[in-house]
Amino acid sequence: MKKIFFLLFAAFFLSAVINAQTSIGFESLNRISLKTGYVTPIGTIYGRWMPENSQFGVSVWSLTQPGWAEVYPGIIYAPTKWLEFNASFGIETGGKTWRSGASVWMGNGKISFFSCWEKGGGGNDNYWYLNRLNFNFSKKFGAGLKAMRYHGWGPELLLSPNKRVTITMAFLYDLEAKVFNGQYALKVKF
Repeated sequence: MKKIFFLLFAAFFLSAVINAQTSIGFESLNRISLKTGYVTPIGTIYGRWMPENSQFGVSVWSLTQPGWAEVYPGIIYAPTKWLEFNASFGIETGGKTWRSGASVWMGNGKISFFSCWEKGGGGNDNYWYLNRLNFNFSKKFGAGLKAMRYHGWGPELLLSPNKRVTITMAFLYDLEAKVFNGQYALKVKF
């Protein structure tokens, strides 16, 4: 798994030198159970490469948390500047090895919507989702609504001190576990 992460990261790093439409990022997200106080750290490395003046590109997504990890590359289709689709297929740990995902992003600068759905092997319950509706009040501050499986549903605040760094904070209610969770994250784009 470490070799796969390294090779994918190296490929996206090299393509960043070649093409200005490449972005690579890292996110450190922490879920805090307000019931137990337990903090679950989650690390994500992601990248995308989109040739200039093209509607098609490639992406990679990787995530690791205690006891579980995933990585999958995907195909991007962007028919317009404000609409993007992604379909991905890869591997996960934890028993069953395959994992697939699909996402859609829509945005116009002030308001954006992102929805991602994943499915893994091992039964009907092995799925995950993330839905975000965000409104940017300025280049540095935004707010929105977030729904993330295993974390919850609720409001989210976004603070961007510069173009490369975003800090998020959310107060969420997990509908399955019936508990409140806090969440904070640091996202850095290279």
